[in-house]
Amino acid sequence: MSTPYQRIEGHEQVLRAFGYWPDFHDAEVRSLLMDRNTRLFDDVVANARIEVCLHAFEWTRDAQPCFNHHLVQLRFHYACDLALKGFNHQNAILEFKVEDYAFPPDAPVGFRITFVPAHG
Repeated sequence: MSTPYQRIEGHEQVLRAFGYWPDFHDAEVRSLLMDRNTRLFDDVVANARIEVCLHAFEWTRDAQPCFNHHLVQLRFHYACDLALKGFNHQNAILEFKVEDYAFPPDAPVGFRITFVPAHG
């Protein structure tokens, strides 16, 4: 059985970089782009997309991150139901959750994405 992150296109690049799928603890949201309209390919147009860039660290048992850190760019099409609060100068997160989600109930399964804030 696959986990939701395995349906993210390009997730293999994150696995290669870290050796596993990280929880993104103490990652920083470096940028967030919300676009209401974008061309995917040929004549197919998505009605909304969100792009996020996370600065992710690989943590060891020590208090400091090791030098394995990467900028992880994620893009989600057909975005809806966005809630944004607590945006500030750093935007550190405790966790990046990817869950299966269908909206409305008869729609194809997509994702529910949650950035658990580190403060606020």
